[in-house]
Amino acid sequence: MNRFHISDIDGLQRLIDEVGFLPLGGDGALPGFSLAHMTAPESWHTGDPETDPWEWRQILAAGGGVVYGKFIERKNAFISREWFPALANWRRDGYDFDSLADSGAANWKQARIMALFGGGQPLPAHEIKRLAGFGKDGLQGFDGAVTALEMRTYLVFCGVQRKRNRMGEEYGWPVSLFAPPELTCGADYVRSCYGEPPEQSLHRILRHLRGVFPGADETQLMKFLKAVS
Repeated sequence: MNRFHISDIDGLQRLIDEVGFLPLGGDGALPGFSLAHMTAPESWHTGDPETDPWEWRQILAAGGGVVYGKFIERKNAFISREWFPALANWRRDGYDFDSLADSGAANWKQARIMALFGGGQPLPAHEIKRLAGFGKDGLQGFDGAVTALEMRTYLVFCGVQRKRNRMGEEYGWPVSLFAPPELTCGADYVRSCYGEPPEQSLHRILRHLRGVFPGADETQLMKFLKAVS
C-alpha cells in the first residue's frame, strides 16, 4: 500500500483525485494506506505550508479541492470531489439532515448541532459545543456526536481559525471549523447522486476501490467504508 510517495500539496491533490479516498494517518483496514505513510515523518507539524502535510489538509479543505473530515473508520480522510456525492448518498441513505429530522429518525444531540448552521456560516468547534449546550455542566458526548455527523457526511471540516478575545485579538491554537457540505460545496453537488439507490452508490465505490487495491478483499474494503450511525 506504500507504493505512493507525496512530497508536495500538488502531488497530494493528484493522488486524492486518483484514489478517491485517502486517510490522513494511522493503520486501518488497508494497512499502510494513509498520507502519514506516504510522507517523511520530519515534515509534519513544522507549520510550513510548502512541506507540512498537516497544513496541506486545511489548505485543500478550505480551497474546495477535496472534502475532508472523519469519513473513514471514524478517522480523518480526504475524499475526492468525484466520489464524495456517491459516499454521501450511501451514508445518508438518500436523506439530507432536514429530511432525516422531519422523519423523526435524527439523533437529538446531532440535531442540536445541525440547527446551528441556519445562518449559512461555518462555525468553530468550541462555538458549536457552547451553543449546542455541551460541556462540563451540560450535555456530554460532543466529540462523538460530531464524529457521527462527519461519518454520515452531514458535517465536514472546512478550515481553521484562532479564537478571539473581547478586544477582537486572536489568541491560542487554531481550532477546527465545521459546516454542512451543502454550505461549503453547494447542495446540488452534494446531492447529485440522490437519484440512484444508495446501494448502487456503494457498488460503484467498491468497484472503483477494487481497481485501486486489487489485492484487497471485500471484507477489507467494507471495513474501510463502514458507516457509523
